[in-house]
Amino acid sequence: MSKAVKVIMTVTGIVALVAIAIVVFTVPYVNTTAKVVNSAHYASIEAEGLMDSDYHTPELSGTVNESLTLSFFAGGEEYTVNCHISAPYANNYGLHNPGSYVEIVYNPFFPDKSVKVI
Repeated sequence: MSKAVKVIMTVTGIVALVAIAIVVFTVPYVNTTAKVVNSAHYASIEAEGLMDSDYHTPELSGTVNESLTLSFFAGGEEYTVNCHISAPYANNYGLHNPGSYVEIVYNPFFPDKSVKVI
């Protein structure tokens, strides 16, 4: 094979790999429902006005952190993944306990690597 043919084949291969990588990493995420298998919760909450003499409900603020183990089906296989959620505290914040379900999005090419809770 001549040197020119080798260069053309090499450049064509590199362009093809880059095109495949672009398609794989820019594919839209897929929505599904996942079951919470295990969960751990940690809250860092501050109470403003707790020592006031007016006897009113204090203002609560802070963050709630959850570490979740989720189980879901994608492409005919079951995947179990770990993820972390950090959200501002609110009086009506619902914790995700084992047995509950959450909405997630995942990359169909790497379902066990890139999962986000929505």
